[in-house]
Amino acid sequence: KGGVNAEYPNQNPQLEGTELDTYVFGDSSSLSQPYISVSPLTGTSVFLDAGQVQGMTVGSVFDIFKSGTKQFAPPEQPIGKIRLTKVDVFSSEGLLTSGGHVERFSRAVERQHSYADRKLLVYYERLGSSPTMKSVKNVLDGDGFVTAVAEARNYHVLMRELNGRIVLEGPDTSLLSPPVAVTETGAVTHIVDQVRKWARWFNILSIDNPVASVKVTFSIRAVSGGESRDPFAHIDRDNAVLFENDRIEATVENNSDRPLFLSILDLATDGSVGLIFPSPPGAGEILNPGGKVTRRFRLSVSAGRQEVRDILKLFATSAQVDFKFLSQSGVKAALPVGGPDMNDPLGKLLRQAMLDGARDVVPDAVPLGDWVTAQRVLRVRKQ
Repeated sequence: KGGVNAEYPNQNPQLEGTELDTYVFGDSSSLSQPYISVSPLTGTSVFLDAGQVQGMTVGSVFDIFKSGTKQFAPPEQPIGKIRLTKVDVFSSEGLLTSGGHVERFSRAVERQHSYADRKLLVYYERLGSSPTMKSVKNVLDGDGFVTAVAEARNYHVLMRELNGRIVLEGPDTSLLSPPVAVTETGAVTHIVDQVRKWARWFNILSIDNPVASVKVTFSIRAVSGGESRDPFAHIDRDNAVLFENDRIEATVENNSDRPLFLSILDLATDGSVGLIFPSPPGAGEILNPGGKVTRRFRLSVSAGRQEVRDILKLFATSAQVDFKFLSQSGVKAALPVGGPDMNDPLGKLLRQAMLDGARDVVPDAVPLGDWVTAQRVLRVRKQ
């Protein structure tokens, strides 16, 4: 595309059809690794052809390669480095921090990502008619990690007062946590605590590294009668349903050239976060390049619920990280204490996800080269 645009700026080549990823004559050598097109603006400013929709954030750092570069690792070398200074919906701007002139249709690859703008989005329904919700909002507005949205869309949590109780609902209208009576002693504190725990839950869920240089495969199979089956093989992945006391088999393969430490978190519908691998928590489970590890787990449904959604989130890191401090019970109890190594950039990101301390503990941007995440979603019903 860059080569065509360089000669014919008004043309926008594209492919259509059901087999867009098929190699021509089976030759994959002509395919490029993912990149973002970048062109000069004025002076040391550049324009990137991606924005909020693609997950761009102010402060993120990119390496710049010449137009036509297909592999963004040695022996190829970047011609410069930029840091994003402005992010719009579909485009971004950055400042050249090293290197020389950037030509039109150069290629940008993210190396460090800034997660500092992650916030829980809350919609307060009929706020003016609920003094309790007004008090809750006043507290949360000062937290710095919760943002009120003006319309009932694109939110994480909807808060409403219904029959004298404050209710928290998810985007799918599901009840997130037990309602709190407005007459309860300490009701505002109770509701604020619920929202803070959901903020942590959504923050942990949102941690991602789509441009990681380390690669893993994370697969789930249901186990029945000694035989395993893939619950996603013949149905929509988002509708895979299993039942309480079923067993699943989780397999991780290390497709990288370096050893990786593995951890798996279970983020459940009730807001709980549990470290289910390694066991016991804090153990160092390392997987060598090309290796595979498989573990079995039994599924359960929280008391008082007929169905839960379990999100199994894998973290694979080149350095050992103890994830047990991320654990929390369902959204009822107090926040747990503890934390990761604050000298590690990923550790700072994890502490931010836990809303632990001031937000200035977050680094400008987190290096993306040595860790990766993957996740699978299961719906679990009572028999």
